[in-house]
Amino acid sequence: LVLYFGYTSCPDVCPTTMSDLSAALGLIGDDADKVQVAMATVDPDRDTPEVLSDYVTAFFPDGIGLRTEDPAALKAAAEPLGASYDVTTADDGEVEVTHTGFLYVIDDQGLLRVQWPFGTSDDDMAHDLEVLL
Repeated sequence: LVLYFGYTSCPDVCPTTMSDLSAALGLIGDDADKVQVAMATVDPDRDTPEVLSDYVTAFFPDGIGLRTEDPAALKAAAEPLGASYDVTTADDGEVEVTHTGFLYVIDDQGLLRVQWPFGTSDDDMAHDLEVLL
């Protein structure tokens, strides 16, 4: 499982990360079928189930959008991985979201195996995935 915490309105980090991961999966060929991709939204007020699903599947046809309206549940999922995020609304109504830009690779036993920071190349991701698989 490759898990990401982000949001669909992200102007740069999220779409770049999703695109880089998609390219990495393309590099590993048929083994890509062994990798599940999921994105957990940190902005559930704006990321409806439909919006999130459309976003994730635009990059990964079998990708999963994860969403909860329970802040405690989201925090419980993010904290053990070291993922952080903050969503605030300014007086003018502008929503500001900050979040950790990491991809988390979790094996079939539920163990965190690799953590890729934003900017990790698709070649490096593909290499790591090949080693893990």
